[in-house]
Amino acid sequence: MHKANGCWSEPATGTYSVLPLPEAPIIEMKASCSNNTMLPLILTQSNSGVEWKKDSTLAQNLGNLASFTPTASVLTTDTSTTFFVRYNNGSCWSPYGTAQYVYIEQPLAPQVSTKAICLGDDNIEPLVAVGSLNTTWFDAQDNTLGTGRTLDLNTYPLENSGTYIFKLNNTKYTNLVADMACPSETTTASLIVSSIPNGKVWGKKMVCENSVQNAYYVQELEGDSTTFVWSISGNHTNYTISNEQNKAYRLVDWDYQGKELVKVKVVNKYGCSSSDSMEVTIAVKPDAQFLWSLPGAAYKAKFENLSTQAPVYFIHHGM
Repeated sequence: MHKANGCWSEPATGTYSVLPLPEAPIIEMKASCSNNTMLPLILTQSNSGVEWKKDSTLAQNLGNLASFTPTASVLTTDTSTTFFVRYNNGSCWSPYGTAQYVYIEQPLAPQVSTKAICLGDDNIEPLVAVGSLNTTWFDAQDNTLGTGRTLDLNTYPLENSGTYIFKLNNTKYTNLVADMACPSETTTASLIVSSIPNGKVWGKKMVCENSVQNAYYVQELEGDSTTFVWSISGNHTNYTISNEQNKAYRLVDWDYQGKELVKVKVVNKYGCSSSDSMEVTIAVKPDAQFLWSLPGAAYKAKFENLSTQAPVYFIHHGM
């Protein structure tokens, strides 16, 4: 009732209701890797208004819809970021509830240097991943070969020469979310299995002493050789060899009689090698003996070879 012009009004009645606050929202936690699509935080309560805030100061309003998808700029990597949200039920605003978003940065892909071995090698050193976290190795058909920083090649069939390609990636795990894993991009590693070079020596197998500029060559039947290492076994005093580094030939002067072994080691650019040799016989030069017969206008000279070679004859008729 109220008083006006000295008179009181009739008493009036009214009601005052104290409405309960709506419950604080409960939001399901979301998580994603930095290379994946962001997931929305979703308010499930019906409402006539929503406010999303970044931190406990509640200063920055991030959105006013029931669904809020955070961006990378408002998230902290490799941890959980807390958001605050409230809603209006048409009469009152609820208390702030919290929503958690776990944002894991994608790990870097591991790096592996190209490796080369020789066909048939034993005890091959493994491939090693640099920058490895939790590495998984695959073959070219995406079959899993193993896990860990290294890949054992001694158990992998390397039956032919060529380049073998392996795939691998890193995986980052977090204890913030059960069974969450973020893989890196898949990278590749190359293993070169080189064939063994197959060089054969050819040249003169029998020469005379004091024979010069005798050429010995490598006939390479297989491989891509870059180095040819020549040597001669024997008494090492009866020859002179040309100093042509890394050439597929050598020139040899044979000074004295005897037997020598011309050897060559053929090495390709991957360090794979093979060796071959040839025995060379250096023969003494024959002495010619002159036997005269039929004296007079006609005469005959006979040259007899005292070495193991066949006799040589010279016959002349005349004055």
